[in-house]
Amino acid sequence: MESETARQRVFRARVPAARGLAFKVARGQFFAVVDVMGGQVVDFWAIDAGDYDHYASPPYTIIHNQSLRLKAGGVLVTNRRLPILTVVADEVGQHDLLYPACDKPRYQLYFGVSDHRNCHDNFLEAVAEVGWGERPVPFPPFNIFMNTTVESDGRLVTGETTSQPGQKIIFRAEMDLLCVASSCPMDLSVIGGKGITEVDIRVADNLEGLD
Repeated sequence: MESETARQRVFRARVPAARGLAFKVARGQFFAVVDVMGGQVVDFWAIDAGDYDHYASPPYTIIHNQSLRLKAGGVLVTNRRLPILTVVADEVGQHDLLYPACDKPRYQLYFGVSDHRNCHDNFLEAVAEVGWGERPVPFPPFNIFMNTTVESDGRLVTGETTSQPGQKIIFRAEMDLLCVASSCPMDLSVIGGKGITEVDIRVADNLEGLD
């Protein structure tokens, strides 16, 4: 007989290294993004499942929380300033609300590398089968586990990602969602200092189901 805990688990999947994954979360459900090996940045998007032009907005989230840091209890809001995600628990405490997703032009312009895997294309690959159409990639993503600080002179400094193996951030969905997680392929800077690795996604009806 299926255990009660098993019934509480709605969805579990592993995002391959340097790839993306689309998944759905119902309003009121919880989900965790888990850094399997440690040191992995995850570009993340949350989109209204009933309206793909309505999605989580890091710039509006900064204003809503009056902070560049999103902590447990913080709320991500949309491009219409509506709550879309609540951070329920956070074992890392370092995430980025500023950087756009890496894309082919970035690798070409700053590193002289063509056709590098990137989070922009990972997003489009992940949503290809859900009717995304010709819409642009929502800008910017919420960069989970990315270690970005702003210096007193305004400079952005990106340090090595500090998340340890198995550490996670947990959200509660405030509306029915289409989510996309990309295991960031950036291996040419300190962001990918520990190598590009897999990420776990866990969705459940309650917090116990995320264990």
